[in-house]
Amino acid sequence: MITLEEINVRTNAVILHDKGFTGRGVTVALLDSGIDTTHSFFEGMNIESVDLTGEGLNDDYAHGTNVASILASISPGIKIISIKILDEKGLTTTEIMIKGIELAVEKGVDII
Repeated sequence: MITLEEINVRTNAVILHDKGFTGRGVTVALLDSGIDTTHSFFEGMNIESVDLTGEGLNDDYAHGTNVASILASISPGIKIISIKILDEKGLTTTEIMIKGIELAVEKGVDII
């Protein structure tokens, strides 16, 4: 598996980090399959998790964790609000998706 350091070098994010651009103060809502917050990529990060599927906070589809790891590498200072809207098969309903967007807006996120 690729490390955060390798991602930072390959994407040139390290250049931005060296200039102080880390995403600090920005809150991102990630509407996906959840995040495995025990993964080392997220050590020390500010992550809040909400499940709208009724399946729990685990990332059984393993997509949200991958997306969040990209966010973590590019912008390690951001706060992520993980709103789980995808089930273990990667499926959701329009109703759950709308609830996720409404929740993100209620929480005052900067980016959805």
